[in-house]
Amino acid sequence: MKRVTLLASLILSISAKSMSEDLAVPFKLHRGFLVIVKCSIGELPDLSCIVDTGVTETVVDPSVVHRLSLETRPDHAVFLTQEATVDAVSLPFLKLGPIRTGSLAGIVTDLSSLMAKFGIRPDVLIGMDVLRRTNFVIDYKARQLSFSAVPPLVHSTSLVHDLRFALVESTIMGKRVLLQVDTGFPGLLLYGGWRGQPALAVKWENQVQSVAHTLVAASLPSEVRIGNWHTQRLELAVISGPPDLFGFDGLIGPQALNAHRIAFDFENNLLSWD
Repeated sequence: MKRVTLLASLILSISAKSMSEDLAVPFKLHRGFLVIVKCSIGELPDLSCIVDTGVTETVVDPSVVHRLSLETRPDHAVFLTQEATVDAVSLPFLKLGPIRTGSLAGIVTDLSSLMAKFGIRPDVLIGMDVLRRTNFVIDYKARQLSFSAVPPLVHSTSLVHDLRFALVESTIMGKRVLLQVDTGFPGLLLYGGWRGQPALAVKWENQVQSVAHTLVAASLPSEVRIGNWHTQRLELAVISGPPDLFGFDGLIGPQALNAHRIAFDFENNLLSWD
């Protein structure tokens, strides 16, 4: 069965007892934007994980599957704009801070390529199938991932209600666009010719790296508005690809928002940062 970008549908069980424990999880910050934490899958503790809101279904390295003696089956997934062959797997459970899932559908792919890109090799990419079941705050200064009440922050905008993606409306160079908030991506990216608009006149090309892919993109400075946040000049990368592949126009990372803290409040469909 073909997946539409790394998606699993499940209900997480978060017990009252576990919610009283581990409400703040420390993390390491790599390359200024990658959030690396520890989690457990089944009986395997202290796995190295990247918290990535740009991934819809949790991804595990084959080494984890081997250590847990799990069976897999062939499947397909879409990474950014490219389709790839993967293996599907049913994980016994995943624990991250106060979150403890039941049986979790995930995919298996070799994460060793991240060593060449970023100098790290995680065991797991924790995606929105896990993250969106409770509110959380990423504090980049304190290096802390919190699952307690979301504090009031300076900037805010509505999250578009979607179980698969964290989406926000934005205005870029006077045009309204829909962006995926991707903690595994450092900048601002639009698919070429978004929503039927002609491709932009660009100034130069550079390499764009995310957890999912490395692509060559054309870049130019742009005026951007999101909620009550505004900047006159933010570097924008544009890549060729289907503009409506998933119903949104591009990606934005917390680093592009100059966020020291960013809060995902799924209960009230609110994204906030300062």
